[in-house]
Amino acid sequence: MNDLIHDYAPLNSIYYVFHWSTFLIIGALVGVPFLIFLYLPYSLLKSIFSPLKKALSSPPPEPTDDHATLAVLISGCDTGFGRDLAERLLTSVPPPTTKHKSRSYKIFALCLRDDSCSKINALNETADPKYGNEVVGVQVDVTSDSSVSAAVSGAVLPWLNESSDRILHAVVNNAGIGTPGFVDMLNVQPAFSSPHSYRNDMEVNFYGMIRLTQAALPILKAQSTRKSASRYRRAVIVNVTSMAGLVASPNMSAYTCSKHAAEAFSTCLKLELKDFNISVTTVNPSFHGTPLVANIGDSVSRLYNDLARSNPGLFDEYGSEYIDETRKISIRSSQACEWRAANVSKALEKVVYASSSGQVLVGSDAKYMIATLRHLPVFVQDALLNVAFFRWNRPKAMM
Repeated sequence: MNDLIHDYAPLNSIYYVFHWSTFLIIGALVGVPFLIFLYLPYSLLKSIFSPLKKALSSPPPEPTDDHATLAVLISGCDTGFGRDLAERLLTSVPPPTTKHKSRSYKIFALCLRDDSCSKINALNETADPKYGNEVVGVQVDVTSDSSVSAAVSGAVLPWLNESSDRILHAVVNNAGIGTPGFVDMLNVQPAFSSPHSYRNDMEVNFYGMIRLTQAALPILKAQSTRKSASRYRRAVIVNVTSMAGLVASPNMSAYTCSKHAAEAFSTCLKLELKDFNISVTTVNPSFHGTPLVANIGDSVSRLYNDLARSNPGLFDEYGSEYIDETRKISIRSSQACEWRAANVSKALEKVVYASSSGQVLVGSDAKYMIATLRHLPVFVQDALLNVAFFRWNRPKAMM
C-alpha cells in the first residue's frame, strides 16, 4: 500500500484529500465541543478563582537560614530576556503556590562583556535583603568550551560546595544572535571570521546551548541521584528556542537553522533526562522588543552594503529594488507583532518556578497564528509565507 501511494499519483491524491478531510471533520466534531463545553469553563473558573485563592492565602513565610538556596544559571544576560529574567528573579518573591516559596535564589548571570557583569552586580542594590536573593555577573563566551567550563567550575561549583543546602535548580539557555541573509549571501567560514557566516548563529544558538547544558549536567544528575535526604529532583533546564525553531522564514536561514537544531536538541534532552527527574522546557517567543529585533534593519543593511562591495554580480542579480524591498519587509515583519519583552521574562520566571517539562509559546501571533500555520498542508504554508514575506516583489534577473 505504501508503494502504491508513493508510485501511483491518482491514489496519492485521493489519500491526501481523504486524510485531511477526515482530520478536519473529526477535529471539528470533537475539538469544538471540547473547547466550548470543557476547556472554556475550566479556563474561566481558573482565571477567576486563582487570584482569589492567592489573595486569601497566607503570605509566604520569611526565609530562615535552614532553607536551601536555589541557584539559577542564565546565559545571555548582557541585554534582553536574560538580563530581564535575572532582575525579576532577584527582586521578586516566588508566589505562595510554588514549591520554592521559602527559598532564596542565587542567580549566576552569564555575560559576554565585563561591563555587563558590572551592571548586573549593581542590581543587588534593588533586592530586598530579607529574602536573601543575590545576583552575580560571570563573564562567559558560550562559543568557547574552556570559558563555559571555567564559569561552572570556577563560580557555580565552589558556591555549591560551601554548603549542603545549596542546590543548582535551573539552567536557562538564553544566549542568542541572529544573522540575516539569503542562502547564497552567507558562507560557512569559521565562526566569527565573517559577519555573514552560518557558523556564527550555530556556535551561539546551538553549540552554546549544548556547552552550557553539558557543563551543568553532572551537577544536576548528582543532585538527583544522591542517596540522602538532600536529593533534589525538581531541577529544570530551560531552552529559549524561538518560534523560528518551529517555522522557517526566508532571509533568516542561519538563525532559523540554528533554532530548529536547538529545538530538536531540547526534545532529545527532555526524553533522555526524564528518568533522572530533570525537567526540560522550551520557550518559543515570537518577535519581542529586544536589541536583536531592534537591530534587524541595521543588520540587513550591513549585509547588503557588504554584498554590493564584495560580490556586485550577485547584488545585481537580485537588484537594488528587490533588496531594498526585502530590507523593508524584514523590518515590517519584525515590528508588526513586536510585543513587550517583559512577557517573555515573565514566562521564563514562571517556568523556573514551576519546574516542569513542556513547551511555552509567547506572543499572540505565536500561540494562535503561527501555531495554526504549522498544522496546515505544506503547500498552504509555503503560499502564505511567500505572500507574507515577498508580496509581489521579484529579483531583477527574473524581470
